[in-house]
Amino acid sequence: MVRASYDQKPYRRTMMETWGATVHPSPSLATKAGSDILAADPDSPGSLGIAISEAVEAVGAGGQGPAPGTRWAACSTTC
Repeated sequence: MVRASYDQKPYRRTMMETWGATVHPSPSLATKAGSDILAADPDSPGSLGIAISEAVEAVGAGGQGPAPGTRWAACSTTC
């Protein structure tokens, strides 16, 4: 979830967590993409592009990436 939305929309985050999601503010240290961005700008508010990059990295090859079993739906970032 884009860091700005993560901070400004706590109820959206709570709904996702209610259904079992683990929600990270993006950029985060959970992925290499996020770590690289935070190294360059520790106060980065994030963006939709960064969040999508981190989601794709987390899902990896068929859900066998850095977070096995992770699923991502395009609507999770565009709806």
